[in-house]
Amino acid sequence: MTFCSQLIDSTSQTFDLHDTVAHALEMMDFIIAELRLCHVNRILLEVGVDNDSAIRFYTRIGFKEISRRKDYYRSGEDAFVMELNL
Repeated sequence: MTFCSQLIDSTSQTFDLHDTVAHALEMMDFIIAELRLCHVNRILLEVGVDNDSAIRFYTRIGFKEISRRKDYYRSGEDAFVMELNL
């Protein structure tokens, strides 16, 4: 089986919410570890103010809300700027 076949196979599986969050946390842990190796000292991101699940996820990792951007998205929705100090 080729790598692409394995990837398609794995992405076609259905995951429950716990599995999805666990995979996302693993991925973020990996990314944060790699950024630390590159001497990155902080991460900034924007997230829609109504995206409660994403806000909870980033807060769980340690991100803090530092500001709000008015009309950030085309829809007119505001975004929170969140920061994680490494």
